Amino acid sequence: MKKLMSGLLVLALFLMLPVAVSAKSFDIEGFDIDAQLKENGQVHVTEELTYRFSGSFNGITRAIYPKKGSTIKGLEASENGTELTVEGGAGDYKIHRKAKDETVKIQLTYTIAGGVRGYSDMAEFYWPFFDDRNETAFRDVSITIHPPAAVPAGDVIAFGYDAALAEPIIDQDGTVTFRLGKVPSEKNADIRVGYPAGLFPALTTSSPAAIGPELSKEKEQQEAKLARYEKFEEIGRTAAPVTLGIGIAVFAALLVNMGRRKKARIEEAEDIYPDPYFVPEQEMSLPATLKFTQDLAKPESLQTAALLDLMRKGYIARDGEDGFRMLSRATDHEHERLLLEWLFDDLGDGETFRFSDMDVLSSKDKAAEKAAVAYSKAQSEWNTAVSKEVSEAGLKEKAPVYAWVSILAGLALVPLMIGYAFYGHPWWLLGFIPLVLLLIFTGIFNRPYTVKGYGIRRQWKSFAERMPHMTETDFSDRLDDEQQRAVIYAVGTNDFKKEDMTGLEAAPLFSQNPAVLPYFVIAGITARQFTHADKAVAHYVSTSSGGGGGGGGAGGGGGGAGAF
Repeated sequence: MKKLMSGLLVLALFLMLPVAVSAKSFDIEGFDIDAQLKENGQVHVTEELTYRFSGSFNGITRAIYPKKGSTIKGLEASENGTELTVEGGAGDYKIHRKAKDETVKIQLTYTIAGGVRGYSDMAEFYWPFFDDRNETAFRDVSITIHPPAAVPAGDVIAFGYDAALAEPIIDQDGTVTFRLGKVPSEKNADIRVGYPAGLFPALTTSSPAAIGPELSKEKEQQEAKLARYEKFEEIGRTAAPVTLGIGIAVFAALLVNMGRRKKARIEEAEDIYPDPYFVPEQEMSLPATLKFTQDLAKPESLQTAALLDLMRKGYIARDGEDGFRMLSRATDHEHERLLLEWLFDDLGDGETFRFSDMDVLSSKDKAAEKAAVAYSKAQSEWNTAVSKEVSEAGLKEKAPVYAWVSILAGLALVPLMIGYAFYGHPWWLLGFIPLVLLLIFTGIFNRPYTVKGYGIRRQWKSFAERMPHMTETDFSDRLDDEQQRAVIYAVGTNDFKKEDMTGLEAAPLFSQNPAVLPYFVIAGITARQFTHADKAVAHYVSTSSGGGGGGGGAGGGGGGAGAF
């Protein structure tokens, strides 16, 4: 539980930390767009982008993707009246202006041909100046639309979508201003403005249909959407501290309950599973015992202990200095059968297994690759079988009630998180993220031990602590079954990647009994062979992944801005 909580807290803190600032970065602090509609339907656009650079840059980028039926013409760039070099086309432009640790304002001008579409009653300017393909956040965005001539505000219909949902300002002369403020990256912000058709006498492309009723209806829908947004934004601001407090209280209650249950089970385990006189009674096979009691058991140590356990149980016997001979296949556990097949059938000749049989894994031909794949598969199946014995031994609770309470409480907060993200409450969102993760992950991954689980871990921990201090008096000249299990468990807890064996050979229990030393000799050789084989197999095992995506604004148009 402590490890789970530590891991979850680290993850939560990581998610709450701001992204590290790169030595080279930029912010677009201002993005002012001024669009002048012309009588012929063209739109002359002036943009002013305010960049704050940290580090050295060669210029800025601007993507402008026109809607279907329109084109972008004559894009030019300048700074304080000085013309800048523009490179590119087909929607993607680079404006060259070297900058280092400074704030600059760059003006862009271009014309949208076919930007205004005419109808029998009104003309419409419906345009995405940027869309969800934009990879840069804007600190302050303002879009102003000017009609060809002054027109009463009551004759203008204007509204926006997504990031431009806020109510626009319509001046007395018909000028429309959308003050978007901060706009996140990958966000659409289409604007839509309708003026009387008489303002565009030179517009050649028009439809005999009327657009006014559609614009009015759409505006009402967007205004209703905005009202709902503002309502839920206020509700969220009021409810957030209460909801967060309840969530924290639920999680705290769960922790208290889990702590009490754990304490009660540990006390019960102390009565049922007292400290053993020597080695604990066998509840599971030694490989399963090691996997359960040693949280970070080394693969080569675990496999070595499993091989020695086969020898202890009389399934195999030594055959020379570097081999083993099959005696019986009547094993007690599935993983023992798989280990025999892995070593004696896949690598050996069915009757014997020698360490030299692993040499094929280190060769540089097709046989090595084939053998490595088979070795990796057999190793995985053996590991799975050992884990299966552990999972079926009744050492952990299957589905405690608190787990479902924790998961459901976390899931209940997810819609609120989505709401806080959508309705602009980022700080409350950051407060809920770690709580939701803690609740859900605790419910999914925290499986407390049963009394049996606590008891087994307690007994083997006690044995491991006493093991270095035991003397030869705990052994007879001939190793009995308990003594062999003690030695094999010691082998399974060892780290054979070190030159010495962490002092185990020097412990009185082992160093002063000649019958024990052969086990360590075999263990050392076996562990090195498994380690060498694992490294050879790793050369042939690899994974790969990939992905992609796309987007767009109204009519397929849009764009964004950046720097290079």
